Amino acid sequence: MKRIIYFFIFFLVIHAEGSTILVTAATGGLGEAISMHLASEGCDLILAGRNPVKLDALKSKIRNEYAGVELESVLIDFSDTKTIPESAIKFEKDSIDGIVLIGPRPSLSKKNIPSKEEWSACFNETFIAPLEVVRSFEEKIKDGGSIVVMSGSTSKSYMPNYPNTNVIRLAWTGEVKNLACFFGKRKYELMPFLLGRF
Repeated sequence: MKRIIYFFIFFLVIHAEGSTILVTAATGGLGEAISMHLASEGCDLILAGRNPVKLDALKSKIRNEYAGVELESVLIDFSDTKTIPESAIKFEKDSIDGIVLIGPRPSLSKKNIPSKEEWSACFNETFIAPLEVVRSFEEKIKDGGSIVVMSGSTSKSYMPNYPNTNVIRLAWTGEVKNLACFFGKRKYELMPFLLGRF
């Protein structure tokens, strides 16, 4: 986890105190650590998750340590994509400085080729739904804003510890390149961040 925090210290040089950052899957271990670090840097946060009780607990924890940080929470459930535009509509255009996009961890068999139903469910929750966050919140992000995708792989080699889920990682690596092209005129900073081995 410390390496992730050190990464964010590097990444956040582009963000000033008072920047507003949306963090998805904020109540998971990774999301909470990132949210706490962003709060320590003086960033205001929009915490997204599917469990309102856990979101309230995280808000209380952040407020206890960083009283000056402004906090909002929204319900985003990657297994229920209608929650994404319902959350996005609550925010004004150009009101967000960046997104830390954390999606669900892919869950696929490591021994066999998954069924088409397994592939479909996995792609929907770990690729299509998180990408819908970018689509729904695009106009909410200021020009020159940032999107960090907590997935992807920069390795050209096959990683045997991640069979099948390699496909999702590489899909995100390619999609970040697409997003960089699509959002080039708005001067977004886009960065994939590999989860797993460092």
